[in-house]
Amino acid sequence: MKEKKVSRVASSILVKMQEDGKSWFTTNQVYVAFPTMSSSTIRTHLQRMCEYGLIFRVKNETYWIIPYEMDAETYMPSWHLLAEPLVGQPYYIGYYSALQLHGLITQPALAEQVVIDRKMNNYLTTVREVPFRFIKHNETHFFGYKKIWIDDYNRVYASDLEKTFIDCLFMPHRAGGVIEIAKALYMAKNKLDFERLLLYAQQMNSKSVVKRLGYLLELMDIENPIIERLHTLRTASLTPLDTEVPHQGKASTKWNIIQNVDVQTIKNSILS
Repeated sequence: MKEKKVSRVASSILVKMQEDGKSWFTTNQVYVAFPTMSSSTIRTHLQRMCEYGLIFRVKNETYWIIPYEMDAETYMPSWHLLAEPLVGQPYYIGYYSALQLHGLITQPALAEQVVIDRKMNNYLTTVREVPFRFIKHNETHFFGYKKIWIDDYNRVYASDLEKTFIDCLFMPHRAGGVIEIAKALYMAKNKLDFERLLLYAQQMNSKSVVKRLGYLLELMDIENPIIERLHTLRTASLTPLDTEVPHQGKASTKWNIIQNVDVQTIKNSILS
């Protein structure tokens, strides 16, 4: 591991920036904390701290503190923790990343997915070779999230279990496709609050979500008290089951779903 050099000024900055319990800070926070130090001097010290492996740059003007005992070249905090310094609040971890937080995926995530309620200049960025994808939801769709523990010390904003499925059914391609969603739904069947699931489906105001949810619950024979109410909410237009593959296949007249994913493959996935 490369030797770390900690100057008196660097030590003061690190101590001051960790007083609020956070592991990240902005250049402006350093300006405020050290008003007698010029901005150019502060920038020079921050650059040197990056070179000495004390901090790394998350984005312009924002830095993450590297624990002293960790190798600066290989260190990477939990991806979930980087969402807030990247985009600020409000935000929430969603889609496939939320399935991971809830312990419902079988394949490792290759990117972090963060839901936001505002426009950005760039909806994809990379931190230490990890892709972060930002997904904009409008006001109607931005709900159903809370702080969730990711370890013994840290919490992040993430969609709750029911909203995770509603989001995934809204855009299946953001969650690895309908087969991954079906497996996760089956795994979570005894944890789900079905009344909340129905409420969220209605609040989302998306008939595609209603039809995909009803279809999968019935296909996998998941016992629930909302199937008939979901059925009354469907519309006559045809909806593709999956948004990740071509919209071709046999139509389910009961749910007005285009079965563009092999039904037997979905059933077999819950047995694997």
